[in-house]
Amino acid sequence: MQVNKLANNEAEVKLEVKLDLSNSNEVKKALLELKDQGINKVILNFEDTEEIDSSGLGKILFFAETLRESGGGLKVVKVQSPELRKLFELIQLDKIIEIK
Repeated sequence: MQVNKLANNEAEVKLEVKLDLSNSNEVKKALLELKDQGINKVILNFEDTEEIDSSGLGKILFFAETLRESGGGLKVVKVQSPELRKLFELIQLDKIIEIK
């Protein structure tokens, strides 16, 4: 996972190949640290991500709600994997989180 601060209150987080039980808590911790630093707009970059499980989805949903409550938001970008695109469409994630 790679974190890049873009502006005063915005950051991009580039995720690894998998977002699952093995690393979802690490992602949650990093996202909460960003929030504690005053960042309330986060872009999750899925360019390299090929797999996600329910724990990864849960962390994304939790953090999207946390940012929304603080007046910010979460955006998902560069979903390259056709399987992930299908999954996000199937669970209608785009109704909850902006996906580009």
